[in-house]
Amino acid sequence: AALGRPIQPTWDVAAYGLRQLGAATDETPGFFTVRASLRNRAPHAQPAPLLRLRLLDIDGRTVAQRDLLPREYAATEPAPLAPGARLDAELSAVDPGTRVVGFEIDACLPRADVAPVCANTKDSAP
Repeated sequence: AALGRPIQPTWDVAAYGLRQLGAATDETPGFFTVRASLRNRAPHAQPAPLLRLRLLDIDGRTVAQRDLLPREYAATEPAPLAPGARLDAELSAVDPGTRVVGFEIDACLPRADVAPVCANTKDSAP
């Protein structure tokens, strides 16, 4: 930090195991709800990541995207995830209507000097 560069922890974004559990539009009128399970497969504790929700059209193009903080998708503010720990997530967005036919969820970690680094997004920073 004294050199003018922020110190970045060496978290392993690829060590987050993310399993999509499904989606529904009928639970809360006007909203689209996605459920997922997140597991820390790293040999050390890691922070709960951002979850990037991408809504896709029939051609696989992104119609809408939102990054959610842990407090927005977890029932309580999660502590750092111990090795092997699991966290259930529920992500909600305004119902996109018939234009959206699919979704993707990605685990991302914020960085002070660049955009968030994501496990599966090709255009995220290295």
